Amino acid sequence: MENIFQDMTLERDHQELSLGDAIDVKAGILLAVIAVLATLSGILFAIPKLLSEEGEMVQLVSIMSLAVACVFAVLTVLPRNYFLAELPRKYEAWGDTLRQYYNTDGERQAAIAHGIVEQASKRIEENQKINLKKSRLLFRSFWPVLLALAIDVCTLFVLGLVRVLS
Repeated sequence: MENIFQDMTLERDHQELSLGDAIDVKAGILLAVIAVLATLSGILFAIPKLLSEEGEMVQLVSIMSLAVACVFAVLTVLPRNYFLAELPRKYEAWGDTLRQYYNTDGERQAAIAHGIVEQASKRIEENQKINLKKSRLLFRSFWPVLLALAIDVCTLFVLGLVRVLS
């Protein structure tokens, strides 16, 4: 039973690090989408008399939404110090010191396994806090991008419709 708990704990420890990487990838994709939408809005503003005053105001909302989203996306990918397992050399030295306290290899191995699980549990808790913060920042970045996307698509649709009907 202890091996199952140890395996689950160590697997979860790895998953927290992988989750941090996945959040960074998603934030990077969102930053690319922000750049594309900001370029589109800039082009729409740059063409004289293309947009009405209302259209310019709507595009201004899109640009402000993208600015907010960009701040949150950049905060998401800021480097963080994740808690990692020690180098194997340190665990070996620690295991050697346990010989003083435990008479049998079985007792020593059980103490080592317990210590490894305990350390992994601490890392999981700390890394989970980091990932939760990153996830919340990514979430806050997503909705303004979605708003800007909707605005830009609607603007292009209206411009296309006006062009076809005129």
